Amino acid sequence: MRKRALIVVLLCVMGIAAFSVGTAGAVATPPWYNCTVQFCGSHVSFYFIQVTDTNSTPAWAGSRFFIMDPNAPLSKSQLASALTGYASGGTVACLIPDITEFAAVQAVGAGVK
Repeated sequence: MRKRALIVVLLCVMGIAAFSVGTAGAVATPPWYNCTVQFCGSHVSFYFIQVTDTNSTPAWAGSRFFIMDPNAPLSKSQLASALTGYASGGTVACLIPDITEFAAVQAVGAGVK
């Protein structure tokens, strides 16, 4: 009887663990957008970028976003990518979870030609 109860408890715990792993993997990731850069620069406590979505039906046009924490190495590389896109007239790829103006950009990289 005791073995049967232990097996039932173990199966329940394993089932709960499997369910929680399955739902944790279902979290949606924010989309990447190919953008043209209108301007970008730095402020005392952040970097900023103004970009327009290049999609045929753009999600936004000319919105400003923040690249937070200018002292972080990744923020500097994101600003460098934005400056390169601006200087070359090319596109940059932006990972933006919230496309409302003045939201934070998670990543900026080389865009698709």
